[in-house]
Amino acid sequence: MSTSPAHAHDEAALDEQSARLLRAYDPEIFASQSAAAAHVVREHLARAMAAERPVWPCTSPEDMLAAWPDPTSAPAADLEQVLEQFLEGSTAQHHPGFVGQQLSTPPPLAGPVALVSTVVNNSAAIFEGAPVAVAMERRIVAWMNRKAGYGDDGAGILTSGGSLGALTALLAMRQAKVGEDAWRDGLARAEPVAVLMSSEAHYCNRRACAVLGLGSRAVIPVAVDSRYAMAPGALDTAYRDARAQGLRPVAVVANAGSTATGSHDDLGAAADFCAQHDLWLHVDAAHGGSALLSARYREALRGIERADSMVWDAHKMMLMPSLCTAVLFRRAAHLDATFRQQASYLMAEDDAPWYQPASRNFETTKPALVLPLYATLRTLGEGFLAEHVEYAYDLARAFADEVERQPEFELLVRPESNIVCFRRRAAAGADGDALQLRLRESVNRAGRFFIMRTTIGGATWLRVVLMNPATRLSHLRQLLDELTR
Repeated sequence: MSTSPAHAHDEAALDEQSARLLRAYDPEIFASQSAAAAHVVREHLARAMAAERPVWPCTSPEDMLAAWPDPTSAPAADLEQVLEQFLEGSTAQHHPGFVGQQLSTPPPLAGPVALVSTVVNNSAAIFEGAPVAVAMERRIVAWMNRKAGYGDDGAGILTSGGSLGALTALLAMRQAKVGEDAWRDGLARAEPVAVLMSSEAHYCNRRACAVLGLGSRAVIPVAVDSRYAMAPGALDTAYRDARAQGLRPVAVVANAGSTATGSHDDLGAAADFCAQHDLWLHVDAAHGGSALLSARYREALRGIERADSMVWDAHKMMLMPSLCTAVLFRRAAHLDATFRQQASYLMAEDDAPWYQPASRNFETTKPALVLPLYATLRTLGEGFLAEHVEYAYDLARAFADEVERQPEFELLVRPESNIVCFRRRAAAGADGDALQLRLRESVNRAGRFFIMRTTIGGATWLRVVLMNPATRLSHLRQLLDELTR
């Protein structure tokens, strides 16, 4: 059948279209743009690490929005101009005064690595899409499993963040403990279940239970002690509370570095309890898992090798750029059974082979999350990451000593990781919580530091998270001086 003239395609016109588009792909233009980007980032790093710019841009959401016009109607700009404006308005996480959020300060080598990964743009969900990234991920997951103490039967997957990691782990728990028919039939006929969870657990674990159809009622909080770790005997109390509500306990979620205080639950005691009652043990080690790299601090995670699953963020204490989370399982069969699907265009096999990550996680289009971590280990070495963990943990203890030495301040609890919660003492009769909020706002607006706050036990505390190798004890003394003034 001949093509009608109305729909005929002029090959010459198509070639001209292609040529116009390919101007944006010119390798020489790319080299020039990359050099400009490297220059802009170099200047940003130099100014940030020397504390020659504010940590935070100190602007309102409205003013920031006004500074960034609609890109389709604004005057054209060159790439260097856009990047400079972006960096000027960004939070400077490499600044030694950035001690607020649980966000890493990646070594600059992450930049060239991200450049390569972004331009190549392979999808690491299937081997055919990203053969190198899939093989790298296999090696990295095996290394992390060894660090966790899992045996040869362990397995894991890299995914985009701790929230997705928690959802993956608890989905595997649902398959194992609530019933394999849940994937096919839902939970309409399932017995109501309970997940016993530290009252200090990150909200993503509670959210995962709701998303999985278990309901918010399923989450039974476990009381904590003065260290903000699970109190002795509290698991048994929560278990009996769940039973009294007509719920069948199926799992325990324990912290290896809680978000608010960095405190660690007794994982050995939690594992004993789970073994006694046939419960799944999931450990949220998103923040504290990297202590497994330290000979001095890994004792805080003793017992994690008995957990059924764990989440460990490389984009926190392993300095990786966002996002890179490992979901690890003591038994490979649990990960294999998590997703029960086939898609002939992607994953047609009945099993879930290691080289087809799409059959084992939520993501189908998956970036090469593994490349920055693999490249860091190959170039800087595991010892570099271990030293970073130990420096941050040591610095937190030294800062806590400084807080305790100054009568104007009080410490919430001795730090178990790199998180320190403290507050300025208020005058008699004054509103101490309002004082902390005013101090935080004043300090952040001054631009020399960026700190956070948290509410614990009904009171407001200032919260410092030490993740930046550029932050020294002298900087933290300056922070206390500024808060005193």
